[in-house]
Amino acid sequence: MPGFLSIALAVIVRGSVPFPGEVPYQPEAVAVARQIGLTPMVLTVGGLTAQQVNAALTRLEQAGALRAELTSRRADVDLFMGRVGQLRSQLRNEPGSAQVLEQLRQAKLQLRSAKQQLTSAKAALATVAAAGLGTGTAQQLAVTCSARLRTVPAELHCVERTAQQWHRLEADLVVERRALRSQQTVPAEVALRLANERSRERVVAARQAIAHELPAIQALFGP
Repeated sequence: MPGFLSIALAVIVRGSVPFPGEVPYQPEAVAVARQIGLTPMVLTVGGLTAQQVNAALTRLEQAGALRAELTSRRADVDLFMGRVGQLRSQLRNEPGSAQVLEQLRQAKLQLRSAKQQLTSAKAALATVAAAGLGTGTAQQLAVTCSARLRTVPAELHCVERTAQQWHRLEADLVVERRALRSQQTVPAEVALRLANERSRERVVAARQAIAHELPAIQALFGP
């Protein structure tokens, strides 16, 4: 595959960052990757190399039928969301209308179904993107993707945690930021927990990947 050779040459000459224009830009694949949560940061923290990301984007570029399915399911969600909003407005003008209430109930069911189908379409494309990855990397990518909206530094997204553990970590980080902002000492128990989190093997590896691998992966996503 041409992309692999170009990246390999770039690694030899310049480290991990390809020369501009050497890596083929795959716009359809990039758009879909972002839609299903596979941003450059997620892919980097998820443990992928630039070569693996290039291969994943190529698979997404070739998955035309699944991309079309995603577009269709997203359109369905937009359609039924609009329908629900319209019926809610109508219900305000016709409070207590049994007919409108029934139509609204049906529209909500259709919206729920459409969202489930959209989730399935995203999952199918994520499976295509992760094809060929080792079990450990695929699992780390899934964990990172599911945690990508957590309000913690990106390198901490790669560790699987319970909801309670996430809440504690997020709260500890808030305490740390407030203490540092006011030039106070971070409470010892908070400092210890955060030090333990930051010294996890996966977190250390993710931090290094952000420094060294992320630029090459961002280059694959184009301007």
